[in-house]
Amino acid sequence: MVFQQYQGVLQPRIQGNVRFFIKRLGAPSGEVGRPIDERKAAALGKPPGGSKKRPKMDRDKKNPTLADAGVDKHLADRGREQRRTASTPLARSRKAVLYAFGPTPARAQNAPRPLQGDEQMNADQHLLSLLSRETVDTRVNSPVRGVIGTLRPVLMQWANNYLAGLAPTGSFAKGTAIRSGTDIDLFLSLRSDTPNTLKEIYTTLANAMQGAGYMPQKQNVSINVRVGAYDVDLVPAKRQDNQSSDHSLYRRKADAWTKTNVAKHIATVRAGGRLSETRILKLWRNQKSLEFPSFYLELTVIDCATRNSAPYPSA
Repeated sequence: MVFQQYQGVLQPRIQGNVRFFIKRLGAPSGEVGRPIDERKAAALGKPPGGSKKRPKMDRDKKNPTLADAGVDKHLADRGREQRRTASTPLARSRKAVLYAFGPTPARAQNAPRPLQGDEQMNADQHLLSLLSRETVDTRVNSPVRGVIGTLRPVLMQWANNYLAGLAPTGSFAKGTAIRSGTDIDLFLSLRSDTPNTLKEIYTTLANAMQGAGYMPQKQNVSINVRVGAYDVDLVPAKRQDNQSSDHSLYRRKADAWTKTNVAKHIATVRAGGRLSETRILKLWRNQKSLEFPSFYLELTVIDCATRNSAPYPSA
């Protein structure tokens, strides 16, 4: 049911924005604070308001005077090679993402501010700066992985010898994590012969964390706890059998269960080669205060972006 709702409502919305990022030319960094309709009109070489009137011609340059069209004057000084390069699909997609992240009044307060003077960046530099700012350390010796050792004794006691595996999952394991999200997700794999029901597994885990001195926050399929300086989402699940990596999860909001295979999820996203694009779209999702599963966003980005341009470089 959740996936059907996603297909009918969320998927077209995500795909529409991904196509927008890829096909539309966004505003340069010097004008990202201007109203959306004015910026669109400027990018298309038209005056705001939908008028058919074209910008004045500069008789010396034999080209439209971009400043008269409402575009920052530095664009008028670009060379022919720069304009040719900027017209490629990949360059347009990168500029469009910059355009989408401009801090208009409707944007989040923490949106990137317009750059001034020597600070002005091109679209690639700006996107790479965003990716660098939101980088999460996922290395083997990353400090955040230390929470596994901290929580293991409590989790072993709770699972009563039925704990088959404890490993990072979600965005952390896929390489699509952003700093403004949860620091790490931990997948708690219980053996298929665990006697408790899925609801009992979820409830007893929350009670065990509270008994150990943590302050668990029940979410949908996970339980969030604060371990030192890190936010950790615990995802308890029971293996469906011993031959596959399929698991059953308890969905608290629906009081039902769902099937998942996190190993396949991680492999699919990593093989898709769209980690940077996914991270940018996650920032867009958070700015818009949209709520839908990250895995659906990751699959949609892979599906849409792969057909339009080469992968964006990593930060």
